[in-house]
Amino acid sequence: MFWEWNELVTDTEDDGPAAVRPCPAPARIAATGLAAASNAGSTAVDDAATSERLEPGRYLFAQTRQPTGLGDAAIGGWLADTVEWFAREAWWTKAKTSGPLIIRLVHEDRQTAVQLLRQIP
Repeated sequence: MFWEWNELVTDTEDDGPAAVRPCPAPARIAATGLAAASNAGSTAVDDAATSERLEPGRYLFAQTRQPTGLGDAAIGGWLADTVEWFAREAWWTKAKTSGPLIIRLVHEDRQTAVQLLRQIP
């Protein structure tokens, strides 16, 4: 999922960045693996699902997992908290980043890891 940074994170000056609440919908969604799995037996895969690519390069990166037992109603708040944590860590460390915030859901160790990335120019 791709979000334009300024639509998801606001600069509060001296207090650091804050996530927009509620989080807006992603600007773009790529679901290459998910689309192929959901269309098993079908040869038609949506072009948008296969057109996104995470280009090689340097990225600011963090990984977490959604807390166990978090209900659907609480996921938006948890996502905003996670985005804000990522933005504040970048701010505290003075990491120079650019471009959209990318959130990847990666299946590993029988769980889903939530990866947050933003390109380092």
